[in-house]
Amino acid sequence: MFTRLRVQNFRCIGPEGIDLELKPLTILVGENGAGKSTLLQALALIAQTELHAQQGAGGLRLDGPWVALQPPDLACHRRVPATPISLGVEIEVPESELPEPFWAADHSPGPFDLDEMDPPTYRRLFAKGRHRLGYRFAYSLSGHESFKEFALEDIVIAKMLRDRALLPHCLDAKLRAPHSSVVSARAFDGLTLVAGPEKIRPWLEMVRSLGRCMADRLARSVRFLCAERGVAVARTSQANADLRLGPGRHGEHTIELLAHTFGPDGEPKAQERIGLWTERFGMARARAGWSAQVGTTFTFNDPLLEVKLSHGTAGYGSTQILAVITLLFASPPGSTLLVEEPEISLHPNAQLEVVRMLADAVGQGQQVILTTHSSVILMGLRRVMAGPESALRAADVAVYEVRRETSGGAVANRLRLTEDAAPGGLGAVVRPEAEDELWRDWYAAAGPTE
Repeated sequence: MFTRLRVQNFRCIGPEGIDLELKPLTILVGENGAGKSTLLQALALIAQTELHAQQGAGGLRLDGPWVALQPPDLACHRRVPATPISLGVEIEVPESELPEPFWAADHSPGPFDLDEMDPPTYRRLFAKGRHRLGYRFAYSLSGHESFKEFALEDIVIAKMLRDRALLPHCLDAKLRAPHSSVVSARAFDGLTLVAGPEKIRPWLEMVRSLGRCMADRLARSVRFLCAERGVAVARTSQANADLRLGPGRHGEHTIELLAHTFGPDGEPKAQERIGLWTERFGMARARAGWSAQVGTTFTFNDPLLEVKLSHGTAGYGSTQILAVITLLFASPPGSTLLVEEPEISLHPNAQLEVVRMLADAVGQGQQVILTTHSSVILMGLRRVMAGPESALRAADVAVYEVRRETSGGAVANRLRLTEDAAPGGLGAVVRPEAEDELWRDWYAAAGPTE
């Protein structure tokens, strides 16, 4: 799970930056144009850049499966290419995923000959238990230069400029070596020693292993579904769509992914959850598949008429939510799923079901980060979290109000969420000023009642 997102000089986010603590369910609210989608795009951009790097390419990938920003200066704050964009994430690495030998058999620090490193730093780096792993990517469009930084427990363990990586000053000093150069396959998981003492090889192995862990999380677990969701189309052949990317940024691969999920290699648990939630949203006995005669298919029953219908006959709200359902439950457990406005075209009653569905997805091991304009979703948190079957707790949820300051830069303020998810600090976000005005007008027009 990603635990932090740090963004500077990206689109409407200025040099002051935004630093978000991420939870299993993170909700971004605010007015149109405040910067909510920019935050989702920032995380998606790091992921697609790392995916690009694993294919041997460098630089910031501004046109990829998740984010397409053309011309490139649209990515820069105030469209100034000389302003370097800085994007950073942090994950928690459990002990079971730490590289071997991170500890000796007796759980003392590993075999690094770093006796002169100051004891507090040494203890923080090699303490037993979960560790926070941070990654920052900075890129200047004007100079086409990239800078990467890798940190463990907030201690920088490697830096990379273009294709050369340097060990941090503190480590080089303790090893009595000048900045030891290494070459890299444009990523920290490809470090190779060029110059420097042999005693740093175990350190490089650690950086390489942790780099592989971060690269895998970014490239394999992040999926993005934007608000510009078109109607998914059935394919006449088994296309080569990369289903590892989920239903696609616009939901265009929803039917293909469903056909795969309901196929012989699909996960029964995913089939069960998709069947449950499609029925909750009015698509009973949903099935998907592929045949040589008609290609990919998706069918469901109208629960009242008891007739079988195809995807093309579904209402707009149904096709919109189908992409969200597919993203949440056809993605592998442990994925980080970015969703813009899951409530699009849904009646308020159905929006409350969205909250229940999000809680279910988190309970299945997914991390969900979403934007919304729905007061029902915010107010529905309390009812869902109070339910006897809900595993969602206040500690699992973070709500941020994103807004623009007079300078034009975006800021994000975390809103207080009480233990039972009562409105608390949600305040005007739950009851917008416009809604209060309309209710006052309505009561005034209705006049006194007996």
